[in-house]
Amino acid sequence: MTDSEAVQALQRGDQRGLEALVERYELRALRSAYHVTRDPESAKDVVADAFLAVFEHIDGCDPRRPFEPWLLRIVVNRAISITRRVNRYQKVLSLLRRGPERNDPEAEVLRNELHSVLAEAVRSLPAEERAALSLRYFLDLNEGEIAESLGWPLGTVKTRLHRGRAHLRKKLEADGGGLWTTHVMEGD
Repeated sequence: MTDSEAVQALQRGDQRGLEALVERYELRALRSAYHVTRDPESAKDVVADAFLAVFEHIDGCDPRRPFEPWLLRIVVNRAISITRRVNRYQKVLSLLRRGPERNDPEAEVLRNELHSVLAEAVRSLPAEERAALSLRYFLDLNEGEIAESLGWPLGTVKTRLHRGRAHLRKKLEADGGGLWTTHVMEGD
């Protein structure tokens, strides 16, 4: 069942449409929510709430338009709201962890230090910047896709990505000191 068929089925009251959409997009929605909330339980709540909103507002969804951007807009906006309201911080970069190099303990220590500095820097960003950076770098969406997904003008996306990267760089250079500059910035 295509997205369009699933939306049309759900609009007719056929629950199989919702089942198809949940099966297809639940993991991506969870990843998006997690990157914003940085809390697995909050991310699950966001996704459940987002699919409930899809069910309740399916008549507002045009089956001729892509479903995923509409869903991601709901997910990210709700995740931002929860993040503001709850203000809980968890590590966002667990997906970036790579297996330790068994033969190089110094490299593992350095990687752990860099990960810790990076995780703290990302946690310090405003929710909107975190959302834009997460969609860009964790889900590999381009600026146009981010704008469509979040319902933001393209200029807003570019601004939030630029500010997010600038805030991240400043925070990393300040908190990570030479560790960040020496081992990461030189690699660019």
